[in-house]
Amino acid sequence: MEYERKFEVEDIPADQLTHLAYAFALVKDSGIVDLSDAWADTGKHYPGDPWDEGINMYGHMKKLYQLKKKDRGLKTILPVGGWNNREVFAKIVDCEPCRASFATSAVRLMYDHGFDGLEVDYEFVKEGQQANWIDLLAKIRAQMNIIDPSSPFILSADLPAGPSNYQVLPIKDMLQYLDIWNLMAYDYAGSFSDRAYHASNLIASPNGETEFDTATAIDFYLAQGVPASKLNVGIPLYGHRFLNTDGIGKSFQGVGCSSYGESTCEGGNIDYHELPIGDPNFQVTEDLDLGASYSYNAGSRTLISYDTPKIAEKKAQYIMSKQLGGAMYWDTGMLTKGSDTLIHVVNRVFGNLERSRIVWITLTASSRTFARECRSRDFCGRE
Repeated sequence: MEYERKFEVEDIPADQLTHLAYAFALVKDSGIVDLSDAWADTGKHYPGDPWDEGINMYGHMKKLYQLKKKDRGLKTILPVGGWNNREVFAKIVDCEPCRASFATSAVRLMYDHGFDGLEVDYEFVKEGQQANWIDLLAKIRAQMNIIDPSSPFILSADLPAGPSNYQVLPIKDMLQYLDIWNLMAYDYAGSFSDRAYHASNLIASPNGETEFDTATAIDFYLAQGVPASKLNVGIPLYGHRFLNTDGIGKSFQGVGCSSYGESTCEGGNIDYHELPIGDPNFQVTEDLDLGASYSYNAGSRTLISYDTPKIAEKKAQYIMSKQLGGAMYWDTGMLTKGSDTLIHVVNRVFGNLERSRIVWITLTASSRTFARECRSRDFCGRE
């Protein structure tokens, strides 16, 4: 569903999903939430679409609606915010009239475009913002209930895996408002790191190969009272490249270009379908104890941290063992097309999808608009 990647709605493995998030709607300085790319979202015409505009909706959102008509069990979610929108979002959280405008406009946008819920992606709640953050969630829920109190809309949130961010969250107060908690369990390392750490490892390494880990974050959320069935583990559909390094956990210099959408070679993110799987110059290492994997080319001294199918399977087993809600992915535009993707690997462990086994995936309207170095951790952009 992206300009450069040419990934469309029909490329989504919808039969492998329970929820589909269409990112992002953006919040403006006034608090008003609006579409980020009106042409792609509702204006783009596909073969067979009439050109007498009227009040019809076209674009990706029409495609999503058609997808839902084929599978009545599929839920679509409209996320608001994201890493690139974080500075404006921070101002809105601290402005009471803005929070009211946010809630009213976001819920109306969701409802008018046929979505089943909203996702708030604020990166990240800061010390002193806790009460305002709860007020924003309360206002959103109140607006949802005004539209339909008998059949509640879904309210979810993307949540940090970095301790300095999740320890700030007023989790106990958030429980009454959130239906789904999505842990952004990726971007643990990148160009902002001091070493080539694993970027999405499940367990912490005793050997200095990791800086953060997913299991510690999951245990924290659960200990704070988040129901296991509402908590999802993020799985990245991309890798982080490190140049001029002697291996995992070692120093590096540079990360190279991202796959799409960046004007400078500073991001280093590589789409899953471009990863050097099977390249004889790269040796793949899978550490099942850590739930992490990487490819390393000793000749070029290049390392790429990413999840192989075996590691995705390991994470799915962990999700099942902890009786968590399921998995969520970022994002479909980076996905390998076909019938045997990481999503399929995870679902083979899950078995038949149930509402208690949520599979959550995010797709972007335009990688040109939403390309970013990292989006999910307190350590992004750390000086």
